[in-house]
Parts: sequence; structure tokens; C-alpha cells
Amino acid sequence: MRKVVCAVDCGPVVNPDTVRAQMQSGIVYGISGALYGEITLKGGRVEQTNFGDYRVLRIHEDAGGRGPHRQ
Repeated sequence: MRKVVCAVDCGPVVNPDTVRAQMQSGIVYGISGALYGEITLKGGRVEQTNFGDYRVLRIHEDAGGRGPHRQ
């Protein structure tokens, strides 16, 4: 993936940094789900119980190692 484009209609913006952070975290969460998301079953039960069992992108894997906080 070379580029991600995100648009949001959030209404009046009080703190632009917060809006930017929410957009970036949503992108990382979505990419994490696409790359690593799976639900496994064992004995007829889902093995994943909470976010501790959920693989997400690490900062060194995001944005070419620059992380979501750098443009």
C-alpha cells in the first residue's frame, strides 16, 4: 500500500489535532483488521476474547516506519 486517503465530515472542529488523530487511528485500525484480522475457533468457541488477543500494526510497520504522527 502506497497511500491512504481519508475524508471525514465531523461538523465544527474544536481541536484539529484530535480530529487528525482520530482519522489516523481509524486508518491504522482498518488496515490492521484487513491484514491480521481473523477469528479462530477452538472447541466450538471463539478464541479471541478482547483486544489483548488482537494483532494491530506496530509503529515501525506504519507509514514506512515514520508512524502516524508524522506527515
